[in-house]
Amino acid sequence: MPMGELKCCVVQDLLAAFLDGKVQPETDREITYHLASCAACRKLAVDLKPGWELPKDLEKPAQGGEEGRTELKATRRRSSALTLGVILIIFSLVVVSGLGVFEFFKVSDIPVWLKAVFAAALLGTGIILTVLIVERIREQRSEKDDFGKY
Repeated sequence: MPMGELKCCVVQDLLAAFLDGKVQPETDREITYHLASCAACRKLAVDLKPGWELPKDLEKPAQGGEEGRTELKATRRRSSALTLGVILIIFSLVVVSGLGVFEFFKVSDIPVWLKAVFAAALLGTGIILTVLIVERIREQRSEKDDFGKY
């Protein structure tokens, strides 16, 4: 997670502990970077502890934040492309399997309606598997986005 992207509500909940020096170093750094870019939270910090100031080297937010955002966007694009690729592969396998099974049934004397039901069930199974895989990928992506947030 790029520096300085904690939500204001999280920073405000942790601000008293931060000002007393009772947060972990990683949390301290994240809150400090947030305060460097958020005037409202910085004002609250000064209200809670008069005389508190940002470290002098952080009074102006770093200009490198845009680079981190660009990298994050590129990672998300790659992840989206991977998700789409997984979906297309699964869908293709389901279609090819369905066609193969349907061709097999074409030579047998099974009624057409039963073949159609079987093909629909196979397609439904493929769709369900695709949805489950996509949801799992989204869940993993969400876990990565939330890592280190608090």
